[in-house]
Amino acid sequence: MNVKKIITGLALSMLLSSGATYAGWDDVYYCKDTQKLLILLNGLKQGYVLETFKFKLDKTKNAMVFGNKDFTLKNLVIKLTEDFNWPNKEKWRASNESSMFYFEKGKFLMSKIITSGSRPGVYSRSADCEMF
Repeated sequence: MNVKKIITGLALSMLLSSGATYAGWDDVYYCKDTQKLLILLNGLKQGYVLETFKFKLDKTKNAMVFGNKDFTLKNLVIKLTEDFNWPNKEKWRASNESSMFYFEKGKFLMSKIITSGSRPGVYSRSADCEMF
């Protein structure tokens, strides 16, 4: 009887935990910056205060959809790259005209070319993210 209870308990715990360990569409990620930097065309560098932000991997939009808390990413919707997205493996790329995003197993990278205004340069950002 004890062996049966142990096997049943192990099987049940595997079933309950298996869904939580796999990433996928419509997951929400909470991220904390590890680096934020602007490199200007003249070579000067400007650091920024590290912040937190969140995004959802939206299946209907085939995109990363950012929340409204962070100024840089506010309400941004970035389409995933068609030939490089595996949400179930927590690995994808997304981009638009000026920005590129890369995500892999909780690590977030972003780069953006800034050509408008008086301060052209490259903005980069990295963050650690957790799925909730």
